[in-house]
Amino acid sequence: MLFTGHTHYTLEHPNTINADDGFIRVNDGSTAFVQAGGYGNDSDIYLDKTVSQGLLVKVYDDKVVIERRELDKQGAVIGTPYAIDLASPVQSARKYSTDTAAPAFASGAKLNVSSVGASSATLTWPKAADDTKVDSYIVTVNGKLIGAPSVISPYEEASTHAFSAKGLKPNTDYTVSVQALDAYGKESAALVSTFKTASAGTGYDASAPDVLNIDFTDVAGTSVKDSTLNKNDAVLENHAKVQSDSLFGKQALVLDGDGSRGKPSSVARVGYNSSLFTQDALTVEAAVSISNDSDLSKDEYHILGTYEDGGYALYYSAEDRKFVFDTQNSKDPAESGAMADVKGKLVYLTAVYEGDAAHDYAGGTIKLYVNGTAAGSNATSGPLPINENNDLIIGGDIEAYGDVIHDFEGTIGEVKIYSRALGASEVAAHYQAFQKTLPIGTVKFYDTTDATVPQALREYAQVLAGTKTVDYTYGYQPSALALAGTSGSVNLFDAAGYMWTASGTTLKRFDVYATDASQSQIYAEGKYFKGTIRALLASDRELWVMTDQGVSSIRYQ
Repeated sequence: MLFTGHTHYTLEHPNTINADDGFIRVNDGSTAFVQAGGYGNDSDIYLDKTVSQGLLVKVYDDKVVIERRELDKQGAVIGTPYAIDLASPVQSARKYSTDTAAPAFASGAKLNVSSVGASSATLTWPKAADDTKVDSYIVTVNGKLIGAPSVISPYEEASTHAFSAKGLKPNTDYTVSVQALDAYGKESAALVSTFKTASAGTGYDASAPDVLNIDFTDVAGTSVKDSTLNKNDAVLENHAKVQSDSLFGKQALVLDGDGSRGKPSSVARVGYNSSLFTQDALTVEAAVSISNDSDLSKDEYHILGTYEDGGYALYYSAEDRKFVFDTQNSKDPAESGAMADVKGKLVYLTAVYEGDAAHDYAGGTIKLYVNGTAAGSNATSGPLPINENNDLIIGGDIEAYGDVIHDFEGTIGEVKIYSRALGASEVAAHYQAFQKTLPIGTVKFYDTTDATVPQALREYAQVLAGTKTVDYTYGYQPSALALAGTSGSVNLFDAAGYMWTASGTTLKRFDVYATDASQSQIYAEGKYFKGTIRALLASDRELWVMTDQGVSSIRYQ
């Protein structure tokens, strides 16, 4: 007879005792954080922090009596005690865990669809009957799960159920089905219905973020508006605030990193709904900056996530000095290279999950891009698990019972989520588009080996270090790459037709046709670049400056 610990499952469940495998297994419940999931869909769905349950086991010469007790109610007995005859214990225990029939809906039961919009519909159905207990209902849309099995109360089931199906595509035909799942994994026949979503109207862009699109410019009180059809508005909690930020040149989410397990956290919370359930594919785009004031003393700073041990998480590992994208079924995370100097720097992250639905999700992939460039990837061995009782947290990592840990400290300029996997060319294009929204004069600093730095500059750094030989006689136009050379000075034209000239630690930009020389703009050493200038490179609205100490990029009009 094996008493299993740390399950958290309710002792009301019929499968609390089971002898199907030739021995007796007994769930001993939990003194706190009781959950309803696990038997049916193996997920941590916590229902109540206050319910406390346990077993009182009485051992006699000829029998063992197991009483399920409600510890928070003066030890009240739950149901009928299990009396195990020691002369034939396994056979004796089996009478408490019999399941002879699959669940079934009553004759004439229907799945009704109402409140149909462009991206959502409401499904309602009557409860099913079972000889043990109905654990949950499996809801599919066009043959795919639209949410984790809808777990119901372990104590008493309502006579009817409702499910808000969100994340649907506009102007699309749908077939929906609902099946009951009992305590032992048996499924009912399906209730089926069909409907078509409404048109999204003019201006709808099917390639735009369809799960979440928040740029923190539309705020009403503590509500931050989402521009997708799902209206997944985020709620500001604790000290989280939205204010103007000079780095982004607009309003951004400002988080102080305050909070810990059991205490309020400064985060933005998006309430769970089925539009967040994206098993097949997912792309997250986030523009972030870790605070200059952070001491980076936490092991992780979470930017966005749905569960510490499941779902997905995008964060900065202060211990490894890397940005990380991880999912429950990843063999290992997708990680960037080491990025130690991150405080006060604007970083654009793209995390991509692509499930392998054709092979039961056995060969999916995750990828992480930093500033539009591929940084790391890995394989996945299963679908993306999403806990339907956990919200999406911007600025933290949510645990199964609702607490938030690993709070982010800094600013977040935008968060976008797609229900599809973006390709490398789209990722790069989106980063370029984001850069054009930044305020003029924005400067970012890089090491010469950083993958974000244009290849021509990285190669020239190797030439200066004596580790590479490149013939610069031909192949480079002055407007693309200009080298200081022996004269110590360098000039080039940018995409706007302005001249940049540099010598030593002096850098300026001017209109060569202007009659007033005072209109030249001076870029100070220390603020826009550090050290003696060795080369310049102009790209679209951005000047790259290589010095003897590193590389910087400057946004220009």
